[in-house]
Amino acid sequence: MELQITRVMTNLNNISVLITAAGKGSRSELGYSKSLYKIAGETIINRLLKITSDLGLQSNIVVNKNNFDEISKSVTKNNPACHFFIQEQQLGMGNAILSVDQSLMNENILLIWGDLAFLKKSTIELLIKNYYEEKLDFAFPTLISDDAYTMVKRDIKKNIINVLESNEEFKEGFGRAERDIGVFLFKRDIVLDMLREELPNKYGQKTNEHGFLYIIEHLVSKKHKVKGMMIAKDIESVSLNTVDDIRVINNIQNDEVT
Repeated sequence: MELQITRVMTNLNNISVLITAAGKGSRSELGYSKSLYKIAGETIINRLLKITSDLGLQSNIVVNKNNFDEISKSVTKNNPACHFFIQEQQLGMGNAILSVDQSLMNENILLIWGDLAFLKKSTIELLIKNYYEEKLDFAFPTLISDDAYTMVKRDIKKNIINVLESNEEFKEGFGRAERDIGVFLFKRDIVLDMLREELPNKYGQKTNEHGFLYIIEHLVSKKHKVKGMMIAKDIESVSLNTVDDIRVINNIQNDEVT
């Protein structure tokens, strides 16, 4: 496995990391960007950057006008080469991704939600390995969760059909189901061009914001190679969205800090 991963890592100069940290984070009631929440003295955003910098990946962060100063101050001390893009208005994840200058990104983008408290380097390595070996256009880690707020839909042959969001389905959750963790690796031009199109379900039924997961269904329909890989660990599904999430993180951080 180590030798296989090492060979695939030669393609890393074709990947740009994009961490999205432009959300308001109002549900967490922190009073500051949730990506700056500290675990064992280190912010979530810097934990994510540590993983990607250890892999030698180019790092980029999407922020908003209000949190740019605090996030850049936290990040640039240890990551002076990190590039920032500003989402002018908080109009959804798809809008945040389109805030980047496409010409400054490598041909593949590793997209990471900026509130993933316990993402593992090994999962990213395995994702990259499979992405290149199988010549995929769009790939993401998944796991089975007892309280899934997104749900991976597959056909009878286990191929990806779509990924649904519980809030856009007007549900509290999907119960026990396969879900994504908020990490995606994809071809830059295919996905960014698709995000610009006026496609069905582009805007959420509940939020009316420009989403992101809706494009999976369209990628599949256009015969692009899409794969959800059940390689994520349970701890990696922990993200910081609500006050309850903070309690969960505080309960497990001492044993799970990497």
